[in-house]
Amino acid sequence: MSLDALRLQLTRKITSTARGFADEWERELRSTGPTASGRMRDRTTTRVSARAGAIVIEAKVDTPYAHIVRSGQRPHEIRARNPGGVLVFQSRGRTVFARSVNHPGAQPNSWWDDSLRDVPNTLARIWRGSR
Repeated sequence: MSLDALRLQLTRKITSTARGFADEWERELRSTGPTASGRMRDRTTTRVSARAGAIVIEAKVDTPYAHIVRSGQRPHEIRARNPGGVLVFQSRGRTVFARSVNHPGAQPNSWWDDSLRDVPNTLARIWRGSR
């Protein structure tokens, strides 16, 4: 087998492994992530690309609050944005108006970090199974 043929075979196997891993990682992130509204699950994607001779696997949760869910948040006050304005929200079937509310904070959710823990084993398993 020539060196070029071997290089091509290896590139195909690496690409196949990366795509298989990206698909599996996306499924795991979607199935283990927070599901209160379903937005984070619906906006979770993975992508495989080639850059400067390397294969890059990216995962993205395209919401403005994903980092807050991952890291948690301290209790804090939420105020109306405009001076003299009010917050309007639903609580127990009623419309409530308030100048401010106290948010109780949130514990960190480690779903993202948990999905990264088994990367070496998952890649090895997919590598062995790819052609």
